[in-house]
Amino acid sequence: MSTTLPPTASHPTAPHPSDPQASDPRPVVDLVGDVFLVDLATGRHTPGDVLDEAAVADELGVTLAEVRRSVDVLCRIGVLLRPPFGRDAVVGLPAYCTTTLLRRLGGAIELALARGARAEDLPEPRPAATLGDRHGLETPLDIARLIELADPLLGLFDDDEAARLDREVVRPLSVLATEQALRVHGAAPALSDDLRARIVDEIETAVHYGEWRAIPGLMADFSIAFAPDKP
Repeated sequence: MSTTLPPTASHPTAPHPSDPQASDPRPVVDLVGDVFLVDLATGRHTPGDVLDEAAVADELGVTLAEVRRSVDVLCRIGVLLRPPFGRDAVVGLPAYCTTTLLRRLGGAIELALARGARAEDLPEPRPAATLGDRHGLETPLDIARLIELADPLLGLFDDDEAARLDREVVRPLSVLATEQALRVHGAAPALSDDLRARIVDEIETAVHYGEWRAIPGLMADFSIAFAPDKP
């Protein structure tokens, strides 16, 4: 039976969305979404829970409109679901959402390569901390490699599109694919670390040589390999 979620918890390692001294320059809507993703990955929210938007707004000190805009983004990601004739958003299945995020990341990589991006012309990947890193969540090595590989490619998009990909693909993936999130939600990748690493090796080779047509198939293979191994 679904339950109504309590207010989202604040996290001491992240700037509070309503804190004017917060150093994070991104919109409040993005910060609210980040807090929700971390809460989801650490077990505060479980599939079937109903989100109390007014309670979240009150707890975080933001407007209801900002929470609802963040909910819209989270619905596009797939971690929240809004029934066709319902008003309240319901928590979805984060483990399965991860496979969709991987395919979307592959689509962005494919598009960047199809536009003529060449490995030798790209800047070196920036070893920046992801959202998951900043909250002490452990990212599997293969996921970390894919995010690092995609970083310079995503930088080829215009600012708005790059920000959207970061908001709706990279940040959610960096949290929902972590060891803690998989463990909390009772999921484990279908294939072993070694087998998944081999697929990432092939993806890296395809990116290096600009073989954009190979990316969808390889990312689909990796998505299946990382998909939850459940009966």
